[in-house]
Amino acid sequence: MKTSLSLKLAIAFVATGISVLAQAPPVVTCPPLSAVLCGSPATVTAQVSEPDGQALTVVWAVNGANIQTNALPATNALAVQEVSFTAVLPFGTNLISITATDPDGNSDSCGTTVVVRDVVPPVITSVSANPAVLWPPNHNLIQITVHADVTDDCTATTWKIISVSSNESQTAKGSGHTPADWRINGDHKVKLRAERSGKGSGRIYTITVQASDAAGNLSNPKTVTVTVPHDMGKGNGNANGNANDKNGKGHGKGK
Repeated sequence: MKTSLSLKLAIAFVATGISVLAQAPPVVTCPPLSAVLCGSPATVTAQVSEPDGQALTVVWAVNGANIQTNALPATNALAVQEVSFTAVLPFGTNLISITATDPDGNSDSCGTTVVVRDVVPPVITSVSANPAVLWPPNHNLIQITVHADVTDDCTATTWKIISVSSNESQTAKGSGHTPADWRINGDHKVKLRAERSGKGSGRIYTITVQASDAAGNLSNPKTVTVTVPHDMGKGNGNANGNANDKNGKGHGKGK
């Protein structure tokens, strides 16, 4: 009968009184879920122990990418060591994993979560409209493009036109009685009617925009105006005056 090599080795170790014990793996304990405000550093501290007191290599991964390695020296068996990781993490839920490995290749892992919150709304720093003056008042709908500059402390932002109003009624006397004097036709575009009441001082359209960030925080609304003047102005302009006129009065029409 043939005897396997492994059995022969086992018999030899027993015969000589030598025992072979597998090395126990390290133990890693992770902290519970935590939360920080956007832009603030997050610190995660784990506890690591090695039953045989061996040195350990600790690897930290954030959202699947290894970003930090700690080398822990050999210590007393079962002694608990604390190891920390600090970073400014991106907005949202971040998965943190910690793996400790001893020189024999034995390892243990654990995971935790850090939620980065954004509670500060974006700010619209400026808003403009092009064109800002509609002339002539021919009752046509004119395409207006609105531009806004928005800042946020953490996440990407979007903005859009949320309302349009006018200081004149859409059917004001002398305005042409054309309804639907504005039409929002895009987040950043609106059509305004080039008309005003002939008996008023001019029409002022007020366009209101608002921004939001990835966390859903809303900015304070901000407005920009587009005007339809009553007229473009007439008067005696000196620039076109008669140089031979001893009174120096001009006879041109200003615009």
